[in-house]
Amino acid sequence: MSTTASPQVRARIPDHVVARWAGGLALGHIVLLLGGFALEAAPVAHGEAPSKALHAYAQVNMTRTMTGGYIEALAFVVLLPALVLVARSLARRTDLGRLATQVFVGLGVAFVASTLATGFPPGAAAIYAAQHGVDATTVATVNDIRNYAYVLQVMLTAAMALCVGVASLVEVPAMAISSTDCRRRVAAGAPVWYLVPDGVVQYISKYSLYAPASQPTKKLGPT
Repeated sequence: MSTTASPQVRARIPDHVVARWAGGLALGHIVLLLGGFALEAAPVAHGEAPSKALHAYAQVNMTRTMTGGYIEALAFVVLLPALVLVARSLARRTDLGRLATQVFVGLGVAFVASTLATGFPPGAAAIYAAQHGVDATTVATVNDIRNYAYVLQVMLTAAMALCVGVASLVEVPAMAISSTDCRRRVAAGAPVWYLVPDGVVQYISKYSLYAPASQPTKKLGPT
């Protein structure tokens, strides 16, 4: 006697759970970011005289500033999963929406990487150099690497916002759909491809779900 294993369906995380986790991580990012800012010294802007950069960084509390930098770095590590979950909550139906969110995640990774690689280290190096006898021109030059990194981060943030806007515009708003009505439509041979995702339509057709036993399986997708 042979038995046929029932097909397994991978459980999908509800959208509201994804949204809550994304919101919680984003909030954690902001809290950590503000905490880091509170401990760090104010950066010297690009174009300031080298002597001003040397004087400003020579007076900085090294331990306090570095602690703030580590907290801020942790904030950007927390930001990464938040970006992935935001993309997951936006991409649902359209190919363009999924593409936009994939680009959004890629830009987000570049944003975090550029912040950690070219934002924090030059700032820390400039402070260390100013407090260990390095000349003012070198201190200002190293500090400007961080300033240029900031410009790059602004550009990446703008591109990320554009991707989110595209994904939000092309994704069809969720409709109130009755599962009972969908089953009745399938049983009657009516199309449901515009009510449920393509994967669901294919799954229903493949296993002849909800169709009366006396009726042949009908194509449920678009003709």
